[in-house]
Amino acid sequence: MRKVLFFLFFPVLFSGISGCVTDQDMAAVNSRLNKLESSRSSMDNKIDSLKTSVEKLSQEIEQKEKKLRSEYANLLAENTSLKNDIYSLEGKLEQSDYRLQKFETQFKRLNNSVSALNKRIVSVEKYLDLEKSKTDFPEEDEDSGNESDQADNKTEKKPVTKESKAQDDFDPETAKPEDIYEKAKTNFDSGKLDKSARLFALILKKYPEASVADNAAFWTGEIFYKQKEFKRAIIEYQNVIEKYPEGNKVAAAYLKQGLAFYKLDREDNAKTVFETLINKFPGTNEAIIAKRKLENF
Repeated sequence: MRKVLFFLFFPVLFSGISGCVTDQDMAAVNSRLNKLESSRSSMDNKIDSLKTSVEKLSQEIEQKEKKLRSEYANLLAENTSLKNDIYSLEGKLEQSDYRLQKFETQFKRLNNSVSALNKRIVSVEKYLDLEKSKTDFPEEDEDSGNESDQADNKTEKKPVTKESKAQDDFDPETAKPEDIYEKAKTNFDSGKLDKSARLFALILKKYPEASVADNAAFWTGEIFYKQKEFKRAIIEYQNVIEKYPEGNKVAAAYLKQGLAFYKLDREDNAKTVFETLINKFPGTNEAIIAKRKLENF
């Protein structure tokens, strides 16, 4: 600045030395001074503006830096959490592998159980006359009497034995209910439904409290079912359900009653009976068959 003033005043000094300073010279000097002052003021304003801009920029940078630090801290926390989750998942995967091995073993056992259960279901379906072939019921523990039927069809007569004579002397009016039931079931298995029906009816009339009475009622319903008298079969099955609720034929009676309703095109009634069976006797072979039938509705 001093150098500038020196050069500005140098002509004045020089002119003072050489002669008197004129008004024109002073005006020129003042004009230069004013320009310099204006230029310095403009520079100060620019400097102030730059300072303001720098301060704002510094504040923005500081805010962004804080934000970045916060986000970085969050990322570190999330990264730590993810690592913990990964470790936890690895542990769970190891447990899952162990459990999977156990499940595979259990599945093999369950598969074997299902195979055995399917065999039981097939056996029950045959027992309850559910096969498409509509074959007769399989024999139970009682004698079927098939051999005697075959003997009746032959032209040659067998010699009368004590056993055959005892069978010919069978008197249902004096026989025990168990013996009557055995004879009735033998006739049923051999297709002699009328004879079987009379003997079952005798049990229900004379011995309604006997241990075989519930079975006699059930097989009476089966006779009507085989004869396609489904309404009468439904009534007999209902007798089993109401009169012998503790007997071993209740679940079977529900199942066959539902099938009888289905034969009569009364699917709503059949559905109700099947659902009742499933609720009252879950897990039984009859309930499994009922579920299978409901799937076809």
